[in-house]
Amino acid sequence: MAYLLNSVDLYNTYEIRAGHTPRSNISLQGCFDMPKRIGVTYKDWGDSDSVEPWVAAGEIMFAGRDIVFSGSIQGTVSEINTNLQSFYDAINAATGISIFETPYNSASGYVKSVNPKHVNSGCTLEMVFREPVVALTGTLPASGSSAYTIDSIPFSSFGLYLSKAEQLHDLPEIKEQFVTKYGQEGYQIVKRKNKTLDMNGFVAGSSLGNFITNVQALYKVFSSSGTRSIVLNTITTVVCFATEGFKIENIHYSDTGVIAKFHISLMVKTVT
Repeated sequence: MAYLLNSVDLYNTYEIRAGHTPRSNISLQGCFDMPKRIGVTYKDWGDSDSVEPWVAAGEIMFAGRDIVFSGSIQGTVSEINTNLQSFYDAINAATGISIFETPYNSASGYVKSVNPKHVNSGCTLEMVFREPVVALTGTLPASGSSAYTIDSIPFSSFGLYLSKAEQLHDLPEIKEQFVTKYGQEGYQIVKRKNKTLDMNGFVAGSSLGNFITNVQALYKVFSSSGTRSIVLNTITTVVCFATEGFKIENIHYSDTGVIAKFHISLMVKTVT
């Protein structure tokens, strides 16, 4: 599996060998994350317990994401430093967008940082590559019947399996109080903040290609205009929208497929 920066193989040129990111068996972290939205995402009216979603197509814009590569270099301190300096020189020689090619995807952006740590007869290395524009393209699966759906599409059609849904039935804290009182604590009766729905689970694919297709379908559904209608266990319908993207971590890739942890926090408009 080759890792190339601007078409230069990291191992063959700098002896940088791909390793594992924490709690994963692949060398990348963040490469499947959906970035958060930027700009105004909602309006918080003081006289309401919820927020007004800003989810028209022209209002939806996204930040970039960090892709973290974990690797190592073997050799003497002198050999390691020589390889690192050659790597740094190549990074600094770039006059435009850099391309980071991996077995999992290809990203356009720039090297944000490189942090080596010397250990015994080698060093570990963490490179952070910033991808400022992420292509959130994908194809939505067909709708169907299920106890758990997103816009009438079963969770399983996204390769998504829910392990826990949290905060939905919590009583949110109150909004900020604008009051002062001399000599004692003042108070003001105000509305409460909006509810949130935190979903934790797993996203899986029967192969790397199938996993990527499932992740891209999740990009598509959570980046689309309008609100989402999520049904939980048949009886609860949550109208919500995503502002913080989602995280895909603890990625495990094998001959039988790919599975990873999935987390998303959604802003809730209504619960029925």
